[in-house]
Amino acid sequence: MKITGIDQLNKKIGRMTEDFSKQAARQMELQGKSIYADTKANISDADLINYGKLIDSVYVTKPVKTPFGWEVEVGAKEKYAVYLHEGWDGQKMPPLENIRDWVQTKLGLTSEESYGVAWVIAENLRDNGRKAEPFLQMAIDENQPKIKKEVSKGLKAWFMRQFKKLKK
Repeated sequence: MKITGIDQLNKKIGRMTEDFSKQAARQMELQGKSIYADTKANISDADLINYGKLIDSVYVTKPVKTPFGWEVEVGAKEKYAVYLHEGWDGQKMPPLENIRDWVQTKLGLTSEESYGVAWVIAENLRDNGRKAEPFLQMAIDENQPKIKKEVSKGLKAWFMRQFKKLKK
């Protein structure tokens, strides 16, 4: 008995695996963009837009292949984003330099002028803390149920197309 076509089958399987990986990356990119958009909306809804450059610092990366699959990163680059997102417990003095940057940008003060204003704000944060505004975590939580569903739906559609191609 002679079996033929093994090489062609292996090539087809290799192409399918590569196509599947690209489809998975595409699905992750779509979900990352959804979290990105919701993060910006949450910043706006929480009236954090008053903090200047925060909303413009939100980013989403292109999908990156890791040992665990495809990943995208969504975050905010502004130095003070973490303090708004996580809040401040009020037990210690916050980083004065970040507050000075904010004061200079928001109020248009010089570096020298900003020091006193920043110090008063820092003391207030130390004494009273600041509640968390988890704008990114909320976006992730809002999207979590649909991520699995949408990725599964997209990959299922891809499999169906591949299956139809194999039948031809």
